[in-house]
Amino acid sequence: MKMKNYFFLLIIAVAAISCKNKEEPNDVYSYQFYPRKVSYLKIDMAGGQKEVQNGKWQIQFETSNCNPDTLLYGALYYEILDPPVPEVEKLIEQDYKRTSFAPMVRIEENNGKRSQWIGVEYRTSPIRNFIVYSLNTPLFGKPAGESLNDFFTIRWFYPGIISTPGYNMVYGYGSVESLSIKEWLGFHPLAPVIMDIAPIQLLSELPVDVQFVVEMETDEGLVLSDTTRVFTITE
Repeated sequence: MKMKNYFFLLIIAVAAISCKNKEEPNDVYSYQFYPRKVSYLKIDMAGGQKEVQNGKWQIQFETSNCNPDTLLYGALYYEILDPPVPEVEKLIEQDYKRTSFAPMVRIEENNGKRSQWIGVEYRTSPIRNFIVYSLNTPLFGKPAGESLNDFFTIRWFYPGIISTPGYNMVYGYGSVESLSIKEWLGFHPLAPVIMDIAPIQLLSELPVDVQFVVEMETDEGLVLSDTTRVFTITE
């Protein structure tokens, strides 16, 4: 299996959200956490389209502690972990119980008792700065290379938005419809595993071919950057 495909198994698992019904007395819930610092950034168009309709597209970015394409085999990805943060894991577990969100669930039954093993990725690096801009094309009345943060909103994130330095679950999974990048940065948040940002206004003078760049700086001063492939925005 190619590493790129293995890396995106996480997204498939998240997209195929498994929700539990009301907790039963015989249910047993366990968690397998995968803590990672951030040293790798990957961005692309959500859905992977090469052509998107005006106002109906999103940019998705993912973070990790390594580039999975450089690993010898896929299973190594789940062995390359960083020191856990118990406070964060407690917040995520509480959020799961509140929202019934369970990615990567494995269910076992023994003597009438069901055990649900819940795998949860999270990041331990706070984000200091974040900027999105167009590589070559003027957009929203701004020249190429200038920040477009004010023209985007956060639409989706996993596992939740946790503020620092005192850990607090500001927004649990799926609990916000839109959030400005400025407000998000104001929380000094831990990096998300996955996040989608979407434009808040329509573009004019279409169709247009564009590439977006995302630059993200961690609390340790590490600056990461990635660029989308060229895609076309149409009417």
